[in-house]
Amino acid sequence: MLTYKAVPAMILLIGLTTIGCQKETPPEPSPELITIAGYTYASFNGVWYTVTDGKQGDRVDLSRLIVKPKPDVDMLAFDYQSAGVPELEILAIVASEYYVLDTSQLSNPFDVARKLWDTDKFVFLQFDVIVPVHAN
Repeated sequence: MLTYKAVPAMILLIGLTTIGCQKETPPEPSPELITIAGYTYASFNGVWYTVTDGKQGDRVDLSRLIVKPKPDVDMLAFDYQSAGVPELEILAIVASEYYVLDTSQLSNPFDVARKLWDTDKFVFLQFDVIVPVHAN
């Protein structure tokens, strides 16, 4: 004769959840981080963004580098070769102090930005950002 023993439902539920019913989700991959001139950039799924307070900020336009040279630096006569970088075209001058440089043809714009910053001839250096505009 078979006899059945009552098992409390709570024990049965605990047993089911511990016997392979839990699926472990893999952690999100950490974004690649690059910091130049005090600004941090992160790649999320191959797209670069600024990082603000540890969070994804604005999308970065790696084809445009904005620099502000020190007062004694003449950007029109800047010696890019001494910095170890190719000569960059000046796309625009903003507020007579900031220069927008064309980095669209570079294979590694971050490397060029770091080399320019390391010359100690700039007080500001940041890649341009694409800010979303919301229509009313």
